[in-house]
Amino acid sequence: MRRSVFMMVILVVVALPISAEFHIRYNQAGFRPDRPKSLVLISTSDLAGTSWSIEHQSSVVKKGTVSASVTGKGDHTSHSYNHVVDFSDLTTPGHYTFKTGGQEVSLRIATDPYSVLITDALRHLKTVRSGSPEALNHQLSHAGDSAAIVYIPSGNITNGAWVKD
Repeated sequence: MRRSVFMMVILVVVALPISAEFHIRYNQAGFRPDRPKSLVLISTSDLAGTSWSIEHQSSVVKKGTVSASVTGKGDHTSHSYNHVVDFSDLTTPGHYTFKTGGQEVSLRIATDPYSVLITDALRHLKTVRSGSPEALNHQLSHAGDSAAIVYIPSGNITNGAWVKD
């Protein structure tokens, strides 16, 4: 029994560094070629010295090692280690892949990285719009709502004060 407990303790101690979790935080919309570009690795363990690479069309265009953590856990940081990886010297538009520690994320460098966000937001609003003949998700609805006013306050309500009727 003591041997089993001892083996379990050893297994947990050995497995802790292996299971250290980290997350990659970056601008998912993309980066402009002429602007600073970086991402943050947030982790429960120190990742300083860990190798990373950025690939474009299956060839490595930039590589390095993770530098020291810029800050620890605090009010605005969820993990004990926060490492910044800067790749501002990449200026050629295209799709890249950042790889480190068995994880990878897609990076995009474009002259107009936010244009897709505007298009997506407007399409969403047009899709879910109600009471309009150009709604994409359903037919015209609530057409008679303006004629069904439930409550009309008396007096002048434009001066910003609500008065008891």
